[in-house]
Amino acid sequence: MTDRSLSGQQDLQKFLGPQLMDAGLLSKAQVKVIYADQEHSGLSFSEVAVSRGWVKEETVNYVLRKVRLTENLMSVVKELRSDREALEAELEALRVKQKAFQQRVSANNAISKSTHPGLARGINPANQDDCIDWIG
Repeated sequence: MTDRSLSGQQDLQKFLGPQLMDAGLLSKAQVKVIYADQEHSGLSFSEVAVSRGWVKEETVNYVLRKVRLTENLMSVVKELRSDREALEAELEALRVKQKAFQQRVSANNAISKSTHPGLARGINPANQDDCIDWIG
């Protein structure tokens, strides 16, 4: 077992007492006894609880899997939130660029219409001589 996985196991063991108490499998007094035994024996919480016969090893493994799944789920949720925030920031940047582009297009259209009055009436300046304005 690597230092990292050992550290992860120790972190999970910290949650084991409260989880087993919440499930009604251990009392507060039993958890205190387990903590005291841990200090003297160097065993993990689950090893002490199982050796005393207060919980089965299968139960401990089930609770540890549940804690791992919860931690994994929380990690995924955190990652998804981070991704969402990044996408929202990117979307806002694109909206700003789109607005600036639309303003440039509007400004260019206004300039074109003022320098080529025929454009305002739908006349192509290249063929302006060919157009006849009808009166009457």
